[in-house]
Amino acid sequence: MRTGQRFFKKLMVVMLTAVVMATMLPAFVMAAGKNYTSATLVKFNKKYTSAITESNKVDWYKIVLPSAGLITVRTEANICRYYYYFYEGESAEKRLSYGDGAVSWNSQTEWSNNTYQTRVTGGTYYFQVVKDSNYAYYGEYNITFSFEDAGESFTEKLGSTNNSFGAANTIALNKKYQGQICDNDNMDYFKFSLPSDASVTISASAYMTRCNLYVYDLYEYQLHHSEPWANGSTGYSRSDIKLQLNKGTYYFAVTRASTCEGIYNFTVSVDLSGWQHDSKGWWYRNSDGSYAAFEWKQIDGKWYYFDLAGYITTGWKQLGGRWYFFDTNGAMQTGWIAARGQWYYFDTNGVMQTGWVKLSGKWYYFDTNGAMLTGWLCDDGVWYFLKSDGSMAAKEYCNGYWFNVDGTWTYKPRASWRKSGSKWWYGDNAGWFAQSQTLKIDGRNYKFDSKGYCTNP
Repeated sequence: MRTGQRFFKKLMVVMLTAVVMATMLPAFVMAAGKNYTSATLVKFNKKYTSAITESNKVDWYKIVLPSAGLITVRTEANICRYYYYFYEGESAEKRLSYGDGAVSWNSQTEWSNNTYQTRVTGGTYYFQVVKDSNYAYYGEYNITFSFEDAGESFTEKLGSTNNSFGAANTIALNKKYQGQICDNDNMDYFKFSLPSDASVTISASAYMTRCNLYVYDLYEYQLHHSEPWANGSTGYSRSDIKLQLNKGTYYFAVTRASTCEGIYNFTVSVDLSGWQHDSKGWWYRNSDGSYAAFEWKQIDGKWYYFDLAGYITTGWKQLGGRWYFFDTNGAMQTGWIAARGQWYYFDTNGVMQTGWVKLSGKWYYFDTNGAMLTGWLCDDGVWYFLKSDGSMAAKEYCNGYWFNVDGTWTYKPRASWRKSGSKWWYGDNAGWFAQSQTLKIDGRNYKFDSKGYCTNP
């Protein structure tokens, strides 16, 4: 009997101990890895819950960044004191920073809130949560990782940065670029070339307390150095570096000042545009040093067409099935143009016209080659007359024939000037003559009285 009672008491003690331990131990969703090889791979903006205990004194988290940017780590911990460490590299070979994770410990709530931020390049990193080795502080914590891409124009990763003249990124003129200066990437080099002597302006904005800006020539001789500080109200600095440089290759560098880090952007502005001439002809250089080729380009209000080699077009040119005419300077022509002993008309887009065209209220006709016609014209079985200036005769007599208001010729008899004594009159052999009217005859208006005599011969 006593043996059974002793067994029952022992069983109760074990059960009560289990209940007490269950209430004392923190419940968490998962436990992080115990070393870098088993580290928990982080998903951004996801909350992880773990605990520091007698048997779990360190947690490892693995962070893989596709590009450079800002890492933010937020922790909420029911631990009086613990430490964090931040490493870079696949094997966590280099420690970048460390600190006390519970500096904001609240003795009333017995919780701390901590935010750790740092800028780094793309690559693999590890975040470590570690027990204080001097005290038996244990408890639960929550941790969240987030990432903000730096938007670099050239993606920098561990071991593949542009931190020297030899590794400088080649940039284009008059184009904006963005980069980042941070703890493991404290300098960036860029290379640009000038096709001719030019005035250069390097406009840079740096979103950090301060940084260094340098300009070097091809032989790494320093031409400029400045250390802009951020404006206290805007939080960034703005610099305009103006230099008169000769044709050649140059370097622009942004480097870290003290422990400052942040993003920056810059543009190397050069106006290289202008007409150039060589043994083959005239060509046009754009502001970035490139040249116009196989394209239309408007320059100083005039349109030019540059061939595949980049030279201007002169004279006649068929493009897209349409004909254009360019003067000896390469400028596209519009309006009336005399060429090949003929008159041609080009609309406001420079396209040569054919067929019927109405200009300033008058109708003209241009053949399939674009030449303006004069004289008699039979179009679709209907006769018209085009005067010496090319305009269509309408509501008038020309060469003795009457042309209707729409320009058609339907009245066949031919009229002519006739004289009776000292007076002139106008009529045909069919018995018709002009009277009590004003008629346009061969381009001039004549008035006739009631008897048919011309009053302004």
